[in-house]
Amino acid sequence: MDSTTSQHGNFDLVKKVKLDYAPIELQKWTSRKTGLSVVHLDCESPLVKGYFVLRTEIFDDSGRPHTLEHLVFLGSEKYPYKGVLDNLANRAFSNGTNAWTANDHTAYTIATAGDEGFLRLLPIYLDHILYPTMTSNGFVTEVHHINEKAEDAGVVYAEMQGREQTPGDLMALKMQRAFYPDGSAYRSETGGLMERLRVLTVEKIREYHGEYYVPHNLCLLVVGRMPTSTLLDVLQNQVEPDILKHGQVGPPEGWKRPFMETPSLKKPQVSKPLTEVIEFPEKDESQGEIAMSFVGPTYEDMITRKALDLLSTYLTDSPVSPLMKEFVEIPSPLCTYIYFADNVRAGYSATEVYLGGVPAEELDGMHGKLIDALKKVAKEGIDMERMATIINRDKLRFLNTLESNPGEFYSATVINGASIQLRAQHHNSVADPVRNADFLYGDKDGKDIPQMMGEVDRYDELTKWTNDQWVNVLSKYVELSLGDPRPRIDVNITITRYIIDNSPVVVLGKPSASLPEKLESEEKSRIAAQKEALGEEGLTKKVKELEEAKQEHERPIPSEMLTSFPVPPVSSISWIPVKSAWNDPNKGLNSDKELQTHVEKDNADLPFFVGFNHAEVNLTLL
Repeated sequence: MDSTTSQHGNFDLVKKVKLDYAPIELQKWTSRKTGLSVVHLDCESPLVKGYFVLRTEIFDDSGRPHTLEHLVFLGSEKYPYKGVLDNLANRAFSNGTNAWTANDHTAYTIATAGDEGFLRLLPIYLDHILYPTMTSNGFVTEVHHINEKAEDAGVVYAEMQGREQTPGDLMALKMQRAFYPDGSAYRSETGGLMERLRVLTVEKIREYHGEYYVPHNLCLLVVGRMPTSTLLDVLQNQVEPDILKHGQVGPPEGWKRPFMETPSLKKPQVSKPLTEVIEFPEKDESQGEIAMSFVGPTYEDMITRKALDLLSTYLTDSPVSPLMKEFVEIPSPLCTYIYFADNVRAGYSATEVYLGGVPAEELDGMHGKLIDALKKVAKEGIDMERMATIINRDKLRFLNTLESNPGEFYSATVINGASIQLRAQHHNSVADPVRNADFLYGDKDGKDIPQMMGEVDRYDELTKWTNDQWVNVLSKYVELSLGDPRPRIDVNITITRYIIDNSPVVVLGKPSASLPEKLESEEKSRIAAQKEALGEEGLTKKVKELEEAKQEHERPIPSEMLTSFPVPPVSSISWIPVKSAWNDPNKGLNSDKELQTHVEKDNADLPFFVGFNHAEVNLTLL
């Protein structure tokens, strides 16, 4: 395919971006016939990774996005057997498939060694996503059923049963209800509340699939080395014919883009600080948790969001960080961890702060103490030398990620997240990528992609910032009232007023020693009532339904269905060229002549054995 071509078969080129800081090129294509979106990130890697993402908006707590994610793997129209997808994935040089459901999208993933296995598996995977069997028996085993003890069970039900009463889930749902406006899908529990899962039906899941699992609401991100034309040919010749047979020819009249053209677009209105309290079951009542949410920067204001990301690192990343010194590294800690997070929504972002291990007697006053601590940071100013170190370290980490796992960063950037990753101090790693996707929230014509890919430019810009500019961002973030008016600095960008009156919603998670017993008692009473309502005959019927469902899913996959999928040759793997040399050529190890000559020029007689590996990389690893 010629680099200047704007069409290839059914597909139109939407945007092409070639990075100047890494050997990576991104191309985004859309099918004129079906509306299917494809993003190919061409980079040198032995692995080819696929991220198949759908916008999944839900306005209730039924858990349909989550339950559907599970049902997809139970078989498809062409491959109606449980487990066939993972078995074929293994033959394609993959260790299997995976998926997740967030509150604005559902993603299905696969990684194969080489492109040949990936391209062979692609039509099969998409058959499962677009045309799953979604049988009644699949619903019984995977979503919800009643067992012989009249207890509710099922894979999804058990998962949510283990989560629903945890502090994290209880506080998150309380925050969603308090922070987001009525009518917004962001208020929903996409995993499904147990009371709603118990009354959910497979028919409702099928309806949801018909509305959201459609080609024009699906984006394929493929990361790895292969000709883009080959990828598009496979989609046009092996995937789109089935789509067209199903009568799916692009968005129907009146179709609204989830989140961007629905009530979820409405921005939260927090005119003054709001505090909510939620109890969670815990025998030890000595410690609780706090979550705070602010309306943050807009989707497009990536420099401000990156600045907040780096500020969060500055505030919390080590024992010498201001908030760690104030709250954690003291004789009587006021919390055991602090971390910041950022969730991009339709047209805005939600900036969040979490504090864990807070003494129960300190919960009510911690919001004020946090604000006072941030006022102190702003008044004393930013340690610019330390901030410069943080920016440089973060930039190096980013460049290392591009070399070791470019799919991790750009899958977040292009489809289901963003380039900004706030630090979670309590587990010393990068927090979940924020939701700032081109596919989810970006311009349809891909005009946001170049800016989203300009991560290095943002680092370089922020190295030029002054103390006043950092404090300006921090001040707008926490509504600092420092007495003297502070000048507003023109930083050659627009730092929007991204927190309405700078007022947060605060959720206090308080432990309750009596709640576990109360919940257990209520559950026993509910099951007893359920058993009585079913009666012996009804319970027997439920048990029979479960056994029949198990038998269906235990059916063996026909061997010809597996063996007809050819195992690709090892030669299809695009290995990264690596040259080797040794400081002792007499050991008989194979080495690259040119590299060996270069090493021997040093004429250094080392008392130990050293091996040198050379590859085209930005960073040197020892």
